[in-house]
Amino acid sequence: MPGGSALQKSITLNNASVVTATTLQFAATANGNGSSLSVQGYATAVLNVVSSPSMSGGTTINFEASVDDTTWVAILADKIGSSSAAAATTTSDGDYRCNVTGYKSVRARISAYSAGTVTVKGYVSA
Repeated sequence: MPGGSALQKSITLNNASVVTATTLQFAATANGNGSSLSVQGYATAVLNVVSSPSMSGGTTINFEASVDDTTWVAILADKIGSSSAAAATTTSDGDYRCNVTGYKSVRARISAYSAGTVTVKGYVSA
């Protein structure tokens, strides 16, 4: 499966488990849904998109969320550090912030794949 299974790392800080990253796509080389990031109970998710070469040939990342892990809908993401309008897709590397209040999961689906590799990691915060 392109993107593989979700890899989640956590650390313990002051006796509390803190999620540091979930891998949604790992060196993906084809269109695919990848893995999802659990966001239930969180307000914000940040998705870190890295590609090599940088989103070659129009490869597109689609930001999507679900309340039931069955039906997925497009959600808007702001590129951190950019004045661009929020969008439901991207063709460039960077960090993207999404409002995930009320959703169970988010994913970074790859479409229009053309070349290179794509890795997307997800982070959540209250």
